Amino acid sequence: MQETVKRQRIYFILILVIFNHTLSYAQNPFEVIEEPLHYSKKASSFTINIIGYNEDFVMNEWQKYITDFSGLTYVTAVNKGVVEMESKGVVFPLLNDDQVTLYTRFSPNRALTGVLLTVWIQSADGTFFSSKSGKEEAERIKNWLFEFQDKIRLLNTRIKYNQKF
Repeated sequence: MQETVKRQRIYFILILVIFNHTLSYAQNPFEVIEEPLHYSKKASSFTINIIGYNEDFVMNEWQKYITDFSGLTYVTAVNKGVVEMESKGVVFPLLNDDQVTLYTRFSPNRALTGVLLTVWIQSADGTFFSSKSGKEEAERIKNWLFEFQDKIRLLNTRIKYNQKF
C-alpha cells in the first residue's frame, strides 16, 4: 500500500516537472514571432519581446540603431502606452541594400515586464515584406532584431557598470 502511494507521488511530481518545463518554453522571451498582417496575408510582421527595459529607453535606442542604416525615424501615433514610429530611407542590408520604410510599434508586454517591438518592412514599390517570398531574408530579419536586443543588453550592462564607480 505504501509503495503504491510513493509511486503515485513520484508520478505526480514527474508530471509537474514535465508540465512546468513545457510551460517555460511556451513563454520563451528569446524568440521573434512572425505573423501575417491582418489586412494582407502576403505581408509579415516581426515581434520581439524585450524584457527588463522601459519603453522610452527601447525607443531611444531604436532611433539610434536605425540612424546607423541611414534612416530617419519619427513618431506617427501615441495611444494608451502604444507608440508607433516610421523610419524612412532605411538602407537595409538584409534585403540587398534596398531602401525601405520600417513601421515600428512599441507596446508593453502582457506581464508589463518589458516592451514588444513589432516591425513591418515596406519596399520602395509599396509592397510589404513577406517571409513567403524570402525565407532566408526572414531569418536574417529575426537575427537583426536579436542583435538589437543584444545591443541594448550590452549598453545597459555598461551603464550599470559605470554607475558603480
